[in-house]
Amino acid sequence: MQCLITITLFAALAPAALAFDESALVQAVAHVRDGSQESKAEDTAASEEEEEEEFAHGDLTKYGDPLNLTVRPVYGPELSFSFRSAMRLQVLMHALSAKMGLQLSSASFTHNGRELDPKSTARAFGIEDKAVIEVSTPTLAAEAAAAKEKAAREAARLERRRAVQEEEFRRE
Repeated sequence: MQCLITITLFAALAPAALAFDESALVQAVAHVRDGSQESKAEDTAASEEEEEEEFAHGDLTKYGDPLNLTVRPVYGPELSFSFRSAMRLQVLMHALSAKMGLQLSSASFTHNGRELDPKSTARAFGIEDKAVIEVSTPTLAAEAAAAKEKAAREAARLERRRAVQEEEFRRE
């Protein structure tokens, strides 16, 4: 379409004798096509550079800076988790629940003693790189209490055994 418009414009501006000469029209079309291909190549290169820059900086502006978080459940091993500062905390809560095999409805997520607001972003909530997120559920709390009770029983048992050994040592 652009070529036809250019040819028509050229034909209107050229002297009448050249407008009816086929070789002049062919040369005009070839010139227009070469020019448009060069400009298309330049436009494509420029747009590719812009897309690369946008891609590199787009993640930062769209999702924020990367954060490396430590997730500390009430009971169990700590986890490392990567997140973005501009993403809503609801995304973090869903991802952690899935990763840890917890039900989101019963899970409680806190940072520095404050319960996470799912509608807030990490940046707005004050979560920075290397922050610690505490996770608790009734199941995890029960497991932690059971482990604590077991450790107390084991410590008492060891203390009794040590007392018996000291008593035997004194008798000898």
